[in-house]
Amino acid sequence: MKKFGLILFASLAMSVGAMAQMPNFDRGEMVKNMTNGQVERLKLNKDQAAKMQALNDTLMSSMMGGFTPGADPGQMDFEAMRANMEKAREKYNKGVKALLTADQYKEFEKMQAEQRQGMGGGAPGGFGGPR
Repeated sequence: MKKFGLILFASLAMSVGAMAQMPNFDRGEMVKNMTNGQVERLKLNKDQAAKMQALNDTLMSSMMGGFTPGADPGQMDFEAMRANMEKAREKYNKGVKALLTADQYKEFEKMQAEQRQGMGGGAPGGFGGPR
């Protein structure tokens, strides 16, 4: 499990760090797109959608908090960042579980498993690459 956590952290750290350095990166737009996908797939009602967007925004803020665009990677405390990200993810998952119905949460877990597989599944071209 620890190995999986490190792989997930490394994937997330690289993707969030890369996005934070993009000149046209818009965290708000990313949260909106993430939420829209969840609303569609999980069939969220308006109240759930608003709460999910707040959870997603909090998660993204927590994940991005340890990254400073242009910072020297040698100066970053990756172990502390990983621990903070794990805490943020645990809090997020608890919030999501409290928000969703049992069936919606099962689908949410399926979505997360698919995302993990896509990140660490060895897809050609890196994550997000062609399959």
